[in-house]
This record gives sequence, structure tokens and C-alpha cells, in this order.
Amino acid sequence: MEAKSLPTSSETPRSEWTALDQRLLDATLSATPAQRLAWLEDALRLAYASGALTRPSDRP
Repeated sequence: MEAKSLPTSSETPRSEWTALDQRLLDATLSATPAQRLAWLEDALRLAYASGALTRPSDRP
């Protein structure tokens, strides 16, 4: 039996997107560089706090 490959995002027609998917895409594309940087900083803080990442100075 041949495995079917999943379509990539560029192959997925927009008609299959939910309203939530479309709002997320719109918000992502409309974010300013400052908003994107703030999100990245928050994500890094969360990763460090949860132990998912260690600070470079903590690495062997």
C-alpha cells in the first residue's frame, strides 16, 4: 500500500481553511517587527523557565 503524502501549506487550498486559521494567518502577517520580537522574547523566557532550553553559559 502506497502512503499518501500530506499536502504542503502552499498546496492546501484556502477554501479548506477554517476562520480561525485565516485569523491566525492575518494576525501573523500583520504583526510588526517589534511585536514579533516581543513574541520571540516571551517564547524564550518560557522555554528557559520550563527547562526546555538552557542558557548558552550553562552548556558544557
